Amino acid sequence: MFGGGLTALAFAEPIQGDLPLTALRQPTGGLGEFRGDDPTRGGSALPKPTPGVLTLPSGHPTHEALPLRSAVVATQLVAAGQTEVVFTVPVADVTARFGRVRLRLIDATGNPLPKVQVALNDAQSSGGGTATDAAGRAVFEHLRPGRFGLSVGHPSLQPPAVQIDVAAGADLDPGDIVLQARSTVTLRIAGADDTTRATSTALDGTWPGGVRLRSNSLPVENGEATAWLPAGRHGDYVATATHCAFVELDTTALPAQPIEVALAPGAPLRLRCRMGGGTGVAIVRSPRGICVFDRDLNGNREQSLCVPPGAYDVDLAVGNGAPQRRQLMVPLEGAEPTFP
Repeated sequence: MFGGGLTALAFAEPIQGDLPLTALRQPTGGLGEFRGDDPTRGGSALPKPTPGVLTLPSGHPTHEALPLRSAVVATQLVAAGQTEVVFTVPVADVTARFGRVRLRLIDATGNPLPKVQVALNDAQSSGGGTATDAAGRAVFEHLRPGRFGLSVGHPSLQPPAVQIDVAAGADLDPGDIVLQARSTVTLRIAGADDTTRATSTALDGTWPGGVRLRSNSLPVENGEATAWLPAGRHGDYVATATHCAFVELDTTALPAQPIEVALAPGAPLRLRCRMGGGTGVAIVRSPRGICVFDRDLNGNREQSLCVPPGAYDVDLAVGNGAPQRRQLMVPLEGAEPTFP
């Protein structure tokens, strides 16, 4: 049932509560580097029941956490120079942290959609899932806490692009998920090059707690980006290293395709992550909701983007704290915000 999901992270200070919800298969951050025992994912086979090896800076005691994705099931203080750590954890303490999600798929007229394959996956997984029953319902048990993307296998209908946040021990029912007719949208990007990236964000819809809209990466090939969008309004972000554009579309009134996208000189946005041994999540959106950045934060690293000059909203969560919104102004000459 654990599925190799228990990992290890180390911190200079005691960890309080759980880690930020992550869309990744395993949490990142902390001190040192964790190597799991799964050789199919870059690890090495280790003696059971060893979950992995954590390489740490020498000379200092650390606080070890044993996470089940975003949920911390146990912690302990490890002395400097200690080479083995044994956690003794009751199985019930682990299984109590799993989450459950119940949902129902319906079409635009409110009719249930039976026998449709639906899945909840992290950002590094795809496929799987279960088929909806006669009432269009599906239940997902034993979910390791974190963020899950919703995917549906229907030949002509598509769900909204949402993520479901499953906290430790959560039992969520986001209600009815409406599948809409799918439209194919092709953007022809003048001046596209090898650095061109494109994402699409749904701009419509209100959702209960635990569900949020997410952006989707669009494949770019030969100067064109293709998106498969459900009915509604969407905002696309297209950028090279030096030029960019925002494109807003309504699938109920699409212009002739391919849609021409004219890139304009943008402002450099250099995001500096200074989390040290901590963890966090940052999301940067335009005031109209178009996402340009959505990443887990760990360590000390930087990422440069090219964005249209103007104001942006930043939702930043550090440690196990709730997301805090702050404003970011990006003038033409650029900006260099530091997280946290």
